[in-house]
Amino acid sequence: MTRDAMLFLPAKVVEGLLVIACSSLYTHIFTKSAVGAFGIVNTTVQLCYLIIAGWMANAATRYVGEEYHKDRGSALFSTVSTIYLLICGAAAVFSGVAAAVTRDPIWIGGAFMFFSYTIFQILNAALIQLGRMRASIVLSLVSASCKLLIAYLIVHGSSNYPSPAPAILANTLSDGVAGIGAVIALSIPAVARLRYFSKPLLQSFLPTACPSWAFRSRSRF
Repeated sequence: MTRDAMLFLPAKVVEGLLVIACSSLYTHIFTKSAVGAFGIVNTTVQLCYLIIAGWMANAATRYVGEEYHKDRGSALFSTVSTIYLLICGAAAVFSGVAAAVTRDPIWIGGAFMFFSYTIFQILNAALIQLGRMRASIVLSLVSASCKLLIAYLIVHGSSNYPSPAPAILANTLSDGVAGIGAVIALSIPAVARLRYFSKPLLQSFLPTACPSWAFRSRSRF
């Protein structure tokens, strides 16, 4: 446990360097407009995650230790999985309508990027909370390095590629692979079932959906 924790900080440094390298490569292999378009999509995905799904990630992280020792997280992962699918369904409908109205397929790509980013962020936080440092480190490094490698392979090492699609696809696949790895590491397919969805657990989650500043503002009165 201690050895794994000691590996966590250096691994995060390596992950940060890979992210920097990825950003640098993207500016080389894509045109300025494509890099700008990808930047907008990436920022939008992260913002949507914080607004729509961040509360669920915080709640899952808070309760995963207690729930995992109860029933290997059956109720928690069943509840989280159901909420995640509902969020993805809503995001898919919104993105589909936006793509139809604007006639821009980048909305669809952004939706898939949101799906994979969200699942990996939620489950990676659960892995860390459960002390599965090695799994978290390996999956995080796989995700960061694949974002670099896949984009490069898609454009065949060319430069000034005019579309942000390879970057969006690379990010989607990378986080998707890491998310699937986290699903397997947590044995979610063996424990998550719709019938195990827990309303009491959902009610425990809901207070975390409120921004922390709201609670601070209440305390002033």
